[in-house]
Amino acid sequence: MLKPILFFGTLAGLALAAFGWLIFSLCFNGHISLGQTTTFGYAGMLIALSMIFFGIRSYRDRKGGGRVSFWKAVQIGLMITLVASAIHSAGYQAYQIWNPDFREFYYQKFTEHLVGELEQPATQEAIDGIKRQLSMIRTISETPLLTFVFSVATLLPVGIIVTFISAFILRDRKDQTEQRRDGSET
Repeated sequence: MLKPILFFGTLAGLALAAFGWLIFSLCFNGHISLGQTTTFGYAGMLIALSMIFFGIRSYRDRKGGGRVSFWKAVQIGLMITLVASAIHSAGYQAYQIWNPDFREFYYQKFTEHLVGELEQPATQEAIDGIKRQLSMIRTISETPLLTFVFSVATLLPVGIIVTFISAFILRDRKDQTEQRRDGSET
């Protein structure tokens, strides 16, 4: 079970890291706005985490003899998400080393973006509140362990959705068919 988890988790993590580098670079160089990074980021997550489907299918076909239970598929999918999160987090840390000016640029742009979304005229108290929140987020991003936790928290909802859809599609249907023939409930 470990081989498909590590293989497909690594593929997903490398794809996430590559998407992240691309999106950050495009934003840093002014080709896309900060608001667009979220859209592209979640699209990239969905594409990269599609490796969950292929990982579960690989396990089913190679290790499970063509069968995998729903809950075993969920277990595999969540572990692929965890591996991908670790690699994505390492990629984020590497980008910050490669482009040390990005963190300051990002927080400046993010502050401007959030202040721009406030009801106008924005009070100084509201602006200071945003700056306090961003200061806390900045502290998180400077600590590798907290960055990993944040990375998992960001990827986990998408990973859970992809995992459950994949587990539902790839689950073993033979047991269900046999139960129906026997008159048992599913």
